[in-house]
Amino acid sequence: MRGEDRLSDLPDHILHHIFSSFATKDLITTTCLLSKKWQHFWVSHPYLDLHIENYNFADSYSDSNIDDVGSRCSPKFVDKSLYGQGRGGSDLERLRLRWFECNEGPRLKSWIVKAMNRKVKEVEIVLGLDGSMFTIPAKVFAKGSSVRAIKLEACFRILRFLIPHPMLSAPNLRTLELVRMKLPKGDSKKEVAMICPVLETLILKDCYYTHLKVLGLSLGKLKKLEIENTGNNRSSCGRDKMAIPSNRLGVCKLELHTPNLTTFIYKGELFEYFSFGDLVALIDVDVSLSIFFISCPKFSGQLSVFNKWEDSRYKFLKGLNGARNLTLGTVQVCSSKVPNTLHDVLTSYTNLRKLELRLSPIEDISLSWLASLLYCCSSLETLVLHDVKLCQRKEEFVLPLCPLNHLKYVALTGLEGHDNELEFLRFLFNRAVNLDLMVINGGGLKDSKFGKADLLNFHEKLMVLSQEFPNVKISFQIRKSNVVRFDSASILN
Repeated sequence: MRGEDRLSDLPDHILHHIFSSFATKDLITTTCLLSKKWQHFWVSHPYLDLHIENYNFADSYSDSNIDDVGSRCSPKFVDKSLYGQGRGGSDLERLRLRWFECNEGPRLKSWIVKAMNRKVKEVEIVLGLDGSMFTIPAKVFAKGSSVRAIKLEACFRILRFLIPHPMLSAPNLRTLELVRMKLPKGDSKKEVAMICPVLETLILKDCYYTHLKVLGLSLGKLKKLEIENTGNNRSSCGRDKMAIPSNRLGVCKLELHTPNLTTFIYKGELFEYFSFGDLVALIDVDVSLSIFFISCPKFSGQLSVFNKWEDSRYKFLKGLNGARNLTLGTVQVCSSKVPNTLHDVLTSYTNLRKLELRLSPIEDISLSWLASLLYCCSSLETLVLHDVKLCQRKEEFVLPLCPLNHLKYVALTGLEGHDNELEFLRFLFNRAVNLDLMVINGGGLKDSKFGKADLLNFHEKLMVLSQEFPNVKISFQIRKSNVVRFDSASILN
């Protein structure tokens, strides 16, 4: 019927789920506008999202990436949200607190304790401390804690946001994310062991390890581990440049004892020493390091600097060779005749089914280098190459007899439209006898000498080539500035 309020007839748990992504102040405004019946709906809402501002906050921080000022609230509003009438007995699913100019540590601690009394399950705290130290209450990580997932992020002044030692053995914690945090102090040998018995997801981004000699992760239930040491994470308050000390790793050694780990993501600077134990369950590995596999006479004067880095990365990737899916970002290679470390690494990945490379070549890559790389991956089912930049000069060599009998899907980006690229495609068609689909995105490379006309001409040649291999579907697209444009897109066959 017209005018019928069917939304209000929905069960409360469905309504709470619908509004779970709303900031608390937005929730109050929205529900009051939707229906007068909902004026007090927010009182029982189990998701609190509170972005706190001090009186001078809006003038001090006008960064366009910060949430809209209208969603922010005062400390008194937080008191009302947690302690107000009708909220004393209801449980909380999630508490999200963002306070970029926190100057009331005891008040903040009382909010966390109150949320704990309300049996909160998820906690997210983003802080920018104003001259004082703050320690997360140990109760959050205690045996009787209701918290199952927690994220702690220091906006800036990283050393003022402290984590209690009980975090290392929290018995009920399943998800832990630390961003720009200093880990707890170790023992007399400066060693820290994390032994949370049910932890399944651990994320460490730009954390501080120089006070440690060993970081041991003995996590029998851990399934996903993500470590990022890039210094590039933009903080929630737009003050990330103040947050990261220049040396965060020191001489800390990373030791993994995670037999059930299935996903490992690592970006940025490597720990100086590391050991992986037995990663028997590993499936997905995504690694993006600063410098990869430099072996080129052109840089012979710098090899003494690079050798240690290259050896460290070689050992790091060899330790993950049980993975089925491997993604490597920012792979710097060169087209010299010197054997490349990347080939040696991939040879050890005997179970590899998917390979994704984001190439950043120092020189144009030779066709022989790329073909011999695939020779190391005879069990591949999926191949994805980003920003392929093959050299244009003619090469006199015999392509290796590389059986790619399992390869079914290939995606290539950054092709420019010259003959060597067409020769590489012919190589794939001939070797991958079970190939079903090839997706090609041409263009988009910086400083490319080839234009749209060259790509269109390449497309015509590709159509002719496709007639020799009628069982393969080919999708060809032209992109510009990393945006795919479908003005030349087609599906052949």
